[in-house]
Amino acid sequence: VGVTAGAFSFGFVGDRLGRRRGLILATLWTVYSSFMAIWTYSYEWLLIFRALVGFGIGGFALRNALMFEFLPTSFRVKSAFLVLASWATGTIIEVPILMIPGLRWEYIMAINHPMH
Repeated sequence: VGVTAGAFSFGFVGDRLGRRRGLILATLWTVYSSFMAIWTYSYEWLLIFRALVGFGIGGFALRNALMFEFLPTSFRVKSAFLVLASWATGTIIEVPILMIPGLRWEYIMAINHPMH
């Protein structure tokens, strides 16, 4: 839900302020929300901040649009595949890490953030 809302919202911001500024704003939003999610001490606040992280990640669609505009047309499809496949690869790598017994959720959030 957060990613979808973020994609629409940051898409609007990207149209109004420019894709570069929209991407910078989405990145700052995501970093701040992720940092707050790492240091929260209640489950309710964790859910709120993780939803805000998802909202910021939705703005990363601007990254793809910005990147693909400047690539030669012959390389756009290959680069789109690499970008989108890297997201799935990061998730595949992350799942076994999350299954480590005794790993506290604060560490899971710290590990999870750089993978996005």
